[in-house]
Amino acid sequence: MEAVRNAIKYEYSNGLVEGCINKLKVIKRIMYGRCSFETLKTKILRLEKMRLFN
Repeated sequence: MEAVRNAIKYEYSNGLVEGCINKLKVIKRIMYGRCSFETLKTKILRLEKMRLFN
């Protein structure tokens, strides 16, 4: 109930951060068992770079 009151009271939201975390979880799930941390990091950075320039 307190969360609902806070949502009404304040104009701030963490929806943007939750969306980024969800995107990272999807990428991690797709690449499960196929790569090392470095490959995962490279994939995430490339996707973000593509998103920024498109």
